[in-house]
Amino acid sequence: MTSKVKANWKVVGHHRILEFLERTIVNDSTAHALLLVGPRTVGKMSIAKQFANFIICENNTGKDTKLEKLGCGQCPNCLTFSKGLYADYYLLERDVDEKTGKSKQNISVKQVRELQTRLSKHSFQNSYKIVIVPEAETMSEEASNSLLKFLEEPTPKTIIMLLTPSKDIILPTIISRCQMLNFPVVSREDIYQELIKRGNAPDVALEIASIAEGRTTLAFKFNDDAEFYKDYKEKIKKILTLLQSSKSGRFIFIDKMVSKNYSKENALETLNVLSSLLRDIELIKNNSERFLSHRYLKPELRELAGQNIPAKQLLQEIEKSRKLIYQNVSIKFVFENLLI
Repeated sequence: MTSKVKANWKVVGHHRILEFLERTIVNDSTAHALLLVGPRTVGKMSIAKQFANFIICENNTGKDTKLEKLGCGQCPNCLTFSKGLYADYYLLERDVDEKTGKSKQNISVKQVRELQTRLSKHSFQNSYKIVIVPEAETMSEEASNSLLKFLEEPTPKTIIMLLTPSKDIILPTIISRCQMLNFPVVSREDIYQELIKRGNAPDVALEIASIAEGRTTLAFKFNDDAEFYKDYKEKIKKILTLLQSSKSGRFIFIDKMVSKNYSKENALETLNVLSSLLRDIELIKNNSERFLSHRYLKPELRELAGQNIPAKQLLQEIEKSRKLIYQNVSIKFVFENLLI
């Protein structure tokens, strides 16, 4: 199907979502709250920021808008936005703990209330006020309820974009007040072709596109940061040892893995990698190796496929484990229950 996207989004894939957002701009019908749902690093944040830029661009004139001119980079609003100085753009993220230097577990109700105070005031730029919440699932229950009150009575010309990997971890009452956009993973072929355009050899482009599993932001980070890519592949190899180890070996591995610095985000990423490895094992069992995500691990995966690991059953258990981690169940308990 030919894409009807007209604006210069500078992203790969997600054409249906981009077309929808363009229609809301031209029709001046953008919802005051958008819920962007999809895997991490699939491109949600890139699109949210570009959409924010298009909305505030002075070329956004409603039904007369020329979509090709949005995000012009020349009008005062675009210039201040590109420099991070647009006064009515708010990024609501978890505060950093002064003692540890790491992000706190949740976005607090205090943060949401402070944001509401700012949004209630007159616009600095005499334009839209834009809020992006990159990890909406990290809002505490109090913070979510506080935001809900605002969503019920939003201030004029205010757009809030909530980003999350799953709608199941967002309050149903918040979901009901948002326009939800579901972000699927991008096709391997689309990512591969973009990597070829960026100067990669075909074998390198295919390996990166395969490991990224449809997550465009991750694929391009691999492309731009060789050290990060190398470390990521080594991390996957280490996680693979969980499947290769005996029960006693898994117990020792989990005990070492789940240290004080092992966060909920670390645990969820490990589960994602385990899911991916198990899907590869199933592909090998079904003679579909051309679809493997971890092509560089083919010998190890073939060996595991021959050991009759219950991949399908483990994949189902991983989904349950993911929900338990979102519910703040002990990470160590979750992994021991899954793998031992």
